[in-house]
Amino acid sequence: MVWSRVMTQTERPESLTFFSGLATGLAGLALTCLLTLLHPHTAAFAPITPPVLALFAATALFGGLGSLCFFRALRLLPAAGVAQFHYTQLVTGALVAYLFFAERLTLSMLTGALIIVAAGIWTATTARSA
Repeated sequence: MVWSRVMTQTERPESLTFFSGLATGLAGLALTCLLTLLHPHTAAFAPITPPVLALFAATALFGGLGSLCFFRALRLLPAAGVAQFHYTQLVTGALVAYLFFAERLTLSMLTGALIIVAAGIWTATTARSA
């Protein structure tokens, strides 16, 4: 996150979003090609249907918009201020895990989440007072 903050001082958020998406896409393509070469006869590969293609497009759209917002926020705020919003991933991750994989929260997951949130609140309050 700190390196992204440094980059936003000289680069536009749009170019950072584009090139990070391009790098991620190329890495995914390379891994797909590698898996295809290593396991050419596996049944894990299936044709891309229109609903799956729509999910890919939605993932790209929302991922790009999220990255754009992230880089714009880093340009305007200190990294400590932006980092606090990453804690929403705990809630959305738990919700997605429950809705799509029927995974229930455990005591260790809740304890870990509480520790992370408490550390974030402590960091935010000490950064604000400094």
